[in-house]
Amino acid sequence: MTVERTVRAAYRDYLGREPDSQGLRFYVGRLLDAGWSEAQLREELRSSPEFQQRDLDAIIRRAYREVLGREPDPSGLASYKRGLGRGMTEPELRAELARSREGVGLQARESARLARELVTRVYRDLLKRDPDPSGLDTYTRAILEKGWDERRLRDTIRKSDEFRRLHGG
Repeated sequence: MTVERTVRAAYRDYLGREPDSQGLRFYVGRLLDAGWSEAQLREELRSSPEFQQRDLDAIIRRAYREVLGREPDPSGLASYKRGLGRGMTEPELRAELARSREGVGLQARESARLARELVTRVYRDLLKRDPDPSGLDTYTRAILEKGWDERRLRDTIRKSDEFRRLHGG
C-alpha cells in the first residue's frame, strides 16, 4: 500500500472522509520524513478534535440503517455511543453489527434469497420453467452448503433427463 493510500484509508476509517490536500501532504510527510508508523498516524487521527467531536448518534443511526436495515434500539444506541466515545471507528462499529446475531441472520437470509434467485434464473434459462419446490430446495442447499457456483448448477441441470428431452439430446 502506498503512503498516500495509507493516509486516505486512515482518514476514511477515523474521520469518515477523504483528507484535504493540506492534511494529506502533512501526514504523508510524517510517514515518509519523520518515520511515523501507520499506528502513529491512526493514533494521531483518533486523538484529533475532529474525531472527538463526531456526531455519534448520526454515525450509529447510519450504521444501523445500512447494516441491519433499522433504527437502533435505545440500549444499542447507548452501548455504541460509549464505544465510539472510547475511540471505536465507524468501520469497527459496522463490523461489530455485521458479526452480531442479527447481522449474521440477515446475511444468511440474503444469501439464501440470492441462491434461490440463481436457481430460478438457471431453471428458466435452461428448462424454460420455474423450479419445483424440491429442485429449488435441493439446488439452493447445494449453493449454500456445498459452495456450488452458477457454472456447476448449469452443468448439473444440463445433464438432467428433462434438459436432454427439451433440447433433443
